[in-house]
Amino acid sequence: MRQFLQRTLLMLLLLMGVSTMAMAQKGLQVERLFAGKVVPRQKMTETFVKGQRLSSYRLTLFRSLRFTATEAERQQVEALVRNDAKTATSKEVDIRNGQWQYALCQLPPTHTQRYLCYQRTGNSLLVVYLEGSATLSELKNMFI
Repeated sequence: MRQFLQRTLLMLLLLMGVSTMAMAQKGLQVERLFAGKVVPRQKMTETFVKGQRLSSYRLTLFRSLRFTATEAERQQVEALVRNDAKTATSKEVDIRNGQWQYALCQLPPTHTQRYLCYQRTGNSLLVVYLEGSATLSELKNMFI
C-alpha cells in the first residue's frame, strides 16, 4: 500500500511538472520549439530548473534548449524568436549578414517578468526562457 501511494504521488508530481513546463511559454511562438514541433526532441538538450535553486538570481523558472540545427531548422527557430521579439518591451539584438546571432528580449509581463534569449554559434543554437523578478540589467550583469 505504501509503495502504491509513493508511486501515485510521484506520478502526480511529474504531471504537475510537465504541465508547468508546457505553460511556461504559453502564447509565445517559441512554444512550438519547446514542444518539440520544430526540432526533434532527441536532437535537443533541455535544462529545466524551477524554485528555490534560482532564488539567488531572483528567478523562478529557467528553461533552455541547446542543439545543432540544420539550416532549415535555424531559419525556423530564428523566425519564431523574431516574431516573439516583436512584442518585447525591451530587446538587444546582434545581427550579422541578415542573421540573428544573439537576442535578449524582455517580454510583456504576465504574473512575473519574462525573458527570451537566443544565441547562435555556427550551427549550434541556444534558446532560453526565464521568469522571475530580476530586471533586464540584472540578468545582463549575471550572465553576460
